[in-house]
Amino acid sequence: MLQALREKMTGWMALLVIGLLIIPFAFFGIDQYFTGLRDTWVAKVEDREITPEALRRRLEETRQQMRRFLGQAYDARLFETPQWRRQVLDQMILEEAIALMADRLGVVIPAERLRREILGIEVLQRDGVFDAELYQRLLRAQGLTAQSFEERLRRELLLREWPQQVAVSALVTDAEVDRFLALEGQERDLAFLELPAPELAAEPAEEALRTWYEQHLDRFREPEKVVIEYVELRESELAPEVSVDEAELRRRYEEQRHRFVRPEQRHVAHILVTPKGADADSEKAALATAQELRRQLDEGADFAALAREHSDDPGSKASGGDLGWIEKGMTDPAFEEAVFAAEPGQLIGPLRGASGYHLIRVLEVRREEGRTFDEVREELLAEMIAGERERRYLELTGRLQDLVYRDPTSLAPVAEALGVEIKSEGPFDRNGGPGIAAHPEVIAQAFSDLVLVDGQTSEPIEIDRGHTVVLRVREHLPARVKPFEDVRAGVLEAYRADSREQLGRERAEALLARLREGSATLDSIAQELGIQPRRENGVRRQAAALDSRLLAEAFKLPTPQGAPERALVALGDGRYAILEVSGVRDADPQNASAEARRAARERLRADRETRERQAFLEALRAQLNVRIAEDRLAQI
Repeated sequence: MLQALREKMTGWMALLVIGLLIIPFAFFGIDQYFTGLRDTWVAKVEDREITPEALRRRLEETRQQMRRFLGQAYDARLFETPQWRRQVLDQMILEEAIALMADRLGVVIPAERLRREILGIEVLQRDGVFDAELYQRLLRAQGLTAQSFEERLRRELLLREWPQQVAVSALVTDAEVDRFLALEGQERDLAFLELPAPELAAEPAEEALRTWYEQHLDRFREPEKVVIEYVELRESELAPEVSVDEAELRRRYEEQRHRFVRPEQRHVAHILVTPKGADADSEKAALATAQELRRQLDEGADFAALAREHSDDPGSKASGGDLGWIEKGMTDPAFEEAVFAAEPGQLIGPLRGASGYHLIRVLEVRREEGRTFDEVREELLAEMIAGERERRYLELTGRLQDLVYRDPTSLAPVAEALGVEIKSEGPFDRNGGPGIAAHPEVIAQAFSDLVLVDGQTSEPIEIDRGHTVVLRVREHLPARVKPFEDVRAGVLEAYRADSREQLGRERAEALLARLREGSATLDSIAQELGIQPRRENGVRRQAAALDSRLLAEAFKLPTPQGAPERALVALGDGRYAILEVSGVRDADPQNASAEARRAARERLRADRETRERQAFLEALRAQLNVRIAEDRLAQI
């Protein structure tokens, strides 16, 4: 695309464009252009801006996550609403608020906590051990540096753990546990009468059906649909010509020898003694403690037991000071130098490190191991082929973009130039369809103004890594209401269902009114209708034998004060139940087992933690100046 622009922006055309630009600059000044561009944010937390581009990226990331989570139940329309955009923006605002307040208050994620998090990422491990080379390769593949990745991870840990540390401080009293157990084990005495669905006339009049249809047209509306045509590039389907050059393979092996060598690793444990202050006396006290622990170790004391009792490293203390396997470049240089100079089983220290005094034991040593050229030849060849395929794919996607830019009205030139076929998909609506029509960005582009209204070719869409498509709308099927004749059977079914529901509710409400005014009892109504009432005493919330709708309503009703408490319960398809609650008895919390009390306390604590976390976040946000550009938000 850039090359095409360069070709067009030469000679007389360039002079014309420059001349046109001079006119507004002369009248308004360059400063006006920069002033106009200054406020582009969609939200602002103090002086930190959330740009429309950042919000769009988060919206797309969230859609992709929800698509993977919901599978076939995914409905694209739910994630295109203004309410959804506001919800995602509010989360981004909250994250900025947490980060900003953390900076102000000096809340940080310690380097040791970050190190443990990275070492524990499974995708960075080989045979259960952190692989530093794999770590670097994955970073390069994502276009990241170790510093940028660690900064991102540090932010994620901060966003997650600071509110959580506040939440876990929530307390639950014994009185609250008692009240919960009393309500949880509460028993109620019920009586209810299930009313059958009312009988309907054999067949409604045609005029009534048509009138009902006209009143409920939205039920029979077919959404707009499109049929698309598209071309696609798949990296996996490209067949680059790669000649097997043994000399080139050997050269790559020598250049990348470090990849095929597992560096020396050491399994270590340590006891950390941290000075309690920054003064000389605190330093001396910490050293003295470390020397005393060393004396005990020399006399045969158990290293793990001393670590559990005395170490100031919360990450390894519980495991007896075990730090796992480490490689060079992962830890404090002074610590590392001593460890890699020691023999297996050797005790080191006290050693002054960045965090305090270390007593270190080298438990095991894995010597450096490597693979020969013959062992990795096929791996190198596969990488060479993959690299060539990737190069070819990037070249073709660049040409694809240029071709679309030159002629956005047709896919034929694109297909001919790239040697690919034009495919089609559809019709499908805004919920998507099979194949590429299931991808959110394909749906968004197909129904965008550029593609649907203007008839243009879409921008290239990356379906996934190594798979790009561009599309056009071949056919647009506007939304329409299905004719009465086509949906008469569905109209009749829906009309009868509505009629049953209406008649059933009217009859149930009339019977309930008689009960409440005292002109009838549940038994007399049952006798009139020729059905039997059902009575259940001592019903608990977890009763499995009762309809869940009846059970839920029964425990919503207040405790009876004399006369029974009554309610109607809709059972579906015009069926209703008249419900009476005549007695309520709380459980005695003193009869609950220790396990039941523990479970109740944990349940209450989890609920309170959620509320404490939410209250903390709301208070955090309230302390900051948060602005939202509603006009810009509406345009996203």
